[in-house]
Amino acid sequence: MPKNILTQRFPPLALGLLGFLASPAALAAIVVTLDFEGLPDLYYADAGAQNLGNAYAARPGGPVFGPDATLLGVGRWLNDVEYPPASGETVLYTGVENFIRVDFTTAPVSMVSTYFRSGTDIFLFAFDAADNLLGQAFSSPNTAPDPAGYLTVNTAGFDIRYVVIEGAPNFFVLDDFTYTAIPEPAAGAGAVGLALAGLAWWRRRR
Repeated sequence: MPKNILTQRFPPLALGLLGFLASPAALAAIVVTLDFEGLPDLYYADAGAQNLGNAYAARPGGPVFGPDATLLGVGRWLNDVEYPPASGETVLYTGVENFIRVDFTTAPVSMVSTYFRSGTDIFLFAFDAADNLLGQAFSSPNTAPDPAGYLTVNTAGFDIRYVVIEGAPNFFVLDDFTYTAIPEPAAGAGAVGLALAGLAWWRRRR
């Protein structure tokens, strides 16, 4: 459409807003923290002990947990003296495997971090979709009364497709698992659709 016709139909300010909403800048990165609070009992070790799996799959990035990633709650089945949560009343742990893997199934992310308590050395490994190691973090044992330990990997681009947190089974817990993601494309499409609806209304009002 010729520019003069377009500007006759829509004011320049509205066109600028539409262009911004259609650009990647409108989909600003967001930081997502999973504190493992408020989930159904079936995910707790003293109840159903079901793998956390895709309980958070609807969040940006689509994080899916496994294997043997289950929850422990303060006062339910947790060593509150050595392995308390960093916040709240719930932690993530594995009682069988020596690692917990988290896959970002809908879009890669750029940063992953977690608080932890561990009775042994603990590692965080980040990989891309081709299984290339992008970064890693390490910590020596950390139990209470010391403050919760912290592991993080941060890459230049949004290329982390999954991470592995490795320690010793039944000797480490995770809390406040955090990552940086880009909102799903549908969110941007919704914003553009809203802008178009607004512009259509403006035309009708003229």
